[in-house]
Amino acid sequence: MPLKQTVCTFFICLLVGLQSMGQQWQFSKQYTPPDVRSNNLFGNAVDIDGNYAIASAHRHSPVINGDTLTQSGAAYIFEKEAEGNWNEAQKLTAPDAVAYDYFGMDVGISGTTAVVGAHYNSSDADNENPMPAAGAVYVFEWDEDRGTWQFWQKLTASDRDTLDWFGQSLSIHQNRLIVGAPGEDEDAEGNNHLQAAGSAYIFEKANDGYWYEQQKIVPEYREAEAQFGLKVKIYNDNLVVRHFRYAGLEGNTLFAHGLSTFSFFEEHWQYTQLFKTKYDYTNTADINDDYLVIYDPSAKRYAVEGIPYLVYGSAIIAYQKNTENRWEYKDTIFSSAPRNGFGSALSINKNNEIFTRERGINILENRDTIEGDWLQHFILDSIKQSWNIDEQFFIDEIYANKIAYSENEAIITLSTEWGLFRITEVLFINYDISTSILNFANTAKKLSIYPNPFQQQFYIELPNGSNKQNVIIFNSLMQSVPFLSTKKDNRLTIEINQSGQLFFVQHQKPGSLPTIQPITKY
Repeated sequence: MPLKQTVCTFFICLLVGLQSMGQQWQFSKQYTPPDVRSNNLFGNAVDIDGNYAIASAHRHSPVINGDTLTQSGAAYIFEKEAEGNWNEAQKLTAPDAVAYDYFGMDVGISGTTAVVGAHYNSSDADNENPMPAAGAVYVFEWDEDRGTWQFWQKLTASDRDTLDWFGQSLSIHQNRLIVGAPGEDEDAEGNNHLQAAGSAYIFEKANDGYWYEQQKIVPEYREAEAQFGLKVKIYNDNLVVRHFRYAGLEGNTLFAHGLSTFSFFEEHWQYTQLFKTKYDYTNTADINDDYLVIYDPSAKRYAVEGIPYLVYGSAIIAYQKNTENRWEYKDTIFSSAPRNGFGSALSINKNNEIFTRERGINILENRDTIEGDWLQHFILDSIKQSWNIDEQFFIDEIYANKIAYSENEAIITLSTEWGLFRITEVLFINYDISTSILNFANTAKKLSIYPNPFQQQFYIELPNGSNKQNVIIFNSLMQSVPFLSTKKDNRLTIEINQSGQLFFVQHQKPGSLPTIQPITKY
């Protein structure tokens, strides 16, 4: 098998449970879908609500009726059991799946309803009238009698057209759904054609259980190629829409990366406010009933004496909704240490708690440094109307990309690069389950492993003071794997007879935290 086919690409989803007292975080399970392959982009979109979570792989190539549908896409439903464990419940694909639909470009889940966007899909709700990349959204419902998630409805825009990209973004909350179509060209009345100005569509769930389009929204000032609808978020009567650029009020000049907010009052959705943002991040604003939080990459900048590259300039800006449906500034939340990337992935839940990340350098006791991400949890001081850090932990050499935070759980997409390998896994955290899951916050040196990829046998150069008892091997499901080994000097020869492509080598030198490294097998 060629090397490129053995390279396994996947993303880490981290589900966390917050303990009401003590605020302690513990891993309870690790998981990777067994059919994850190279360039599936598992974890490109995630969402969570209650006991259900969803993660997509929009470039997955599922095998349906014996045919491999290249990059048709898939989504994975996870369910939390009564004991607190999270497990994959079901893999979803489109009922009319075809190649290159990108089913899973965005996903959402609310109660027992899951929605999956396929912005390259070309057919209408009846699988007819093809229009390339018009886009569609698929609705799945939990069927209690069958004990499975069943396809329920395919949604398309009432004025669908070629290259609208309907479904590139979406957000669901209870009986409301918003779908972004950043390639769409007409205004809310279907007039005033502007190439890729973008729009978004609001759907509501009726008493018969089906979803119906209620309103098409566009920004206050439309501009060609603005791609309004790149990212959307809805929560009860509030929604926020991101767009690539905007014809603003500053002398009618263009600026990049705007956010428009809307509120539902007087029986329809109305534009309320414009926020100028910076840089092309996709998970940098969130909303609930009372607050809007936005990532600001250049709020403040500091230099650290002796370590000139250790700076942070970013913050989270919090706004509170007033009685006139306007968002008023309330607080600026800075990182807790001189780091960067703070807030570039964030989520706020209904309790006004914020979960976010920041890229940074961990300064060790011996003054050595190690680079990675800090995951942080903030709680609101309702008296002072400010947020205080509640919990944080460091993840070595891993990047946090997407965060969705429910009442007591969060799902976080993480990734890391290992040469040609883009490595991820699914981690579940729950405060009330004891665990022996691997700790990624380590400072140990990486091992020299060769050849990688291997066939049956490979070699490890162990650091001084190590022995073969320090080495454990896991498969892609994070189950321990038996192996044969012989050691000569510091060279450990390992033979794995178990089938599979992806394995992980855990090594822990006495007196240090464990490291974990991927290896692949022909």
